[in-house]
Amino acid sequence: MIDFKEVKSRVTMQEIAEVYGFKPNRQNNICCPFHVEKTPSLHLYTDNWHCFGCHAGGDCITFVQKLYDLSTVQAVKKINSDLGLGLQLDEVKQEVKPARRKLQTSELNRLFEKWVNDTYKSLNRIYWKLKKWQEVYMPDSPDNVSEQFQAVLTDLTTVEGFRDLIIQGAEGQEYLYTAFHADVEHLIKKYKDKK
Repeated sequence: MIDFKEVKSRVTMQEIAEVYGFKPNRQNNICCPFHVEKTPSLHLYTDNWHCFGCHAGGDCITFVQKLYDLSTVQAVKKINSDLGLGLQLDEVKQEVKPARRKLQTSELNRLFEKWVNDTYKSLNRIYWKLKKWQEVYMPDSPDNVSEQFQAVLTDLTTVEGFRDLIIQGAEGQEYLYTAFHADVEHLIKKYKDKK
């Protein structure tokens, strides 16, 4: 099973940037690959990144996703391969198949489909809430980053990853349910009443 937290804990943003051809300056900035610029405005933190030019941001997985236009799972596999992490990522299909066999009755399928639809709607609401908060907590410089801003970036990355799994179709949806059901429910509950 892919453990996103394990992947993130084994690499730093500086390692990711260097592996993919970027050389951070002394302030840990690089030129952002997601828009045209001459002066580096993308700041690399230990476990995430933020561009002060185009306001893109996230963790090592989202950086690789955006850089190579990949899904979350594809980005994790690329990081594992390119950095030689040695994680057994091909276990995803083996772990999802038993869940697929369990969901053979029409009632279970209906309930699962309802959960997927409700979850996707909730994640979208949270996504837009976090995008708004990202603007609110946006620091004016890389040296002035608040805990709220880092928390928003972390949760935004998580929500994007969960949404990607739903968009991938049946396999991603079942994996999301079997591997992250409690995490998804916690995230939805956390943001349910926040404005």
